Amino acid sequence: MRLEPVQVAGFTQAFRSLVPESVAGLAPGSEFETLSVGLDHQFPTRTYVIATAERLTSTADQTFGAYLWTVSGGGLVAPATAVTRNLDYEEAAVSVAVNQLLGERWTAGINYRLTDSQLAELYPPDLAGLASSPQRDLAATLHQVSSFVRFTHECGFFGEFSGSWNRQTSTGYSPALAGEEVWFFDLFVGYRFLQRRGEVRVGVLNLGDQDYRLNPLNLHDEWFRERTLFTSLRLNF
Repeated sequence: MRLEPVQVAGFTQAFRSLVPESVAGLAPGSEFETLSVGLDHQFPTRTYVIATAERLTSTADQTFGAYLWTVSGGGLVAPATAVTRNLDYEEAAVSVAVNQLLGERWTAGINYRLTDSQLAELYPPDLAGLASSPQRDLAATLHQVSSFVRFTHECGFFGEFSGSWNRQTSTGYSPALAGEEVWFFDLFVGYRFLQRRGEVRVGVLNLGDQDYRLNPLNLHDEWFRERTLFTSLRLNF
């Protein structure tokens, strides 16, 4: 049972883990600290600006089963042992969003976000000094620009066209990871009824039929990897 709120002032306060599990595996009971600041402002021109900055840090220990190969009595023996790995993760992000009301039916917006993530995998000194040491210092930087144009009619019909540009670079990997740059476009139309308690929506996701290979060290949305037809029906009572 969760007692504390998941979000405070729009910032996430509760995480399953900060270290991406697809990079370092599950780290239950990890400690994390969050520092977030945001500024919202509305201009008389019906322009809304949102600026945020976050710094997330987390540490965790993982214990692995291992075998210690030694020579004894002219042969090899491998008694079971354990190795503890320390994970030290830090993520810094800044974002700026500008949204504009265009008349009574149109809305447009653009958002830029920069995320820099670093992960240090630390091992005991007797392993860190090996020529084939598994110790690593990984880093990834992700630039994202997303925008949308939305139409809403008072009778209930609405539509939206959105796009997202993503560019990522990674360091510390062996062999080196290639950078990635990819665009995504989505298109929706729909209708709201029953005083906005019901909604039907039809759209096409990933119009450009783009696949991607983004490094999971940076937190990012999971987009469809091919052009996909999307339909939904929502009822709220």
